[in-house]
Amino acid sequence: MEPGIITDENEIKKFIECDDKEDIWGECFEGWKLNLRLGSEVYLSSEDLPKKLKKGDLISIRSGEFALLITEEKIKLPLDVMGFISMRFSFKRKGLINVSGFHVDPGYEGKLIFSVYNAGPNDIVVRRCDSLFMIFFERLDEYIDEKFKPRRGYENIPADMVSDIKGRSVTLSNNAAKIEKLEFYFKVLLGVVIALASLVVAK
Repeated sequence: MEPGIITDENEIKKFIECDDKEDIWGECFEGWKLNLRLGSEVYLSSEDLPKKLKKGDLISIRSGEFALLITEEKIKLPLDVMGFISMRFSFKRKGLINVSGFHVDPGYEGKLIFSVYNAGPNDIVVRRCDSLFMIFFERLDEYIDEKFKPRRGYENIPADMVSDIKGRSVTLSNNAAKIEKLEFYFKVLLGVVIALASLVVAK
């Protein structure tokens, strides 16, 4: 087959595994790209452990917070196909940024985990099975050698990823409060300096 972007619907179906693929395919497939949904587990950097989500459950990603989001779908790629991934624009415009990788290696098998950051001014609320991400596929001009095949993908969010981003998030409001406090201390200090200088001049 010729290298290039894959648009054949039947071929793309072979790369995707999920329980309700036939039910949701028409909603998720858009001609040349596929929308991927938020899965059953998320991790917020301000929390201790990942959260399990049932269908319909909501989560809120606070302004300035990192999160790990796993997809509902599993990806299964042959050794001559790679994927390109991104956040959907409807969430990008709110300030949600993908800070993890932007491609899926040939031969990858498993769910995808997106590391994201809320750079917007407001909290972003998402629901399990929301279409947050998108992927499209490109065929290479040759197969990748078996020895370069990546390790098997994810079923859950691993502990090492949680450790990498765990910690209290620095929000825009937190930074504003710190700046206001510094400004207050500076004004007090400046007032003391002026008062002392006035005393020295008076003498």
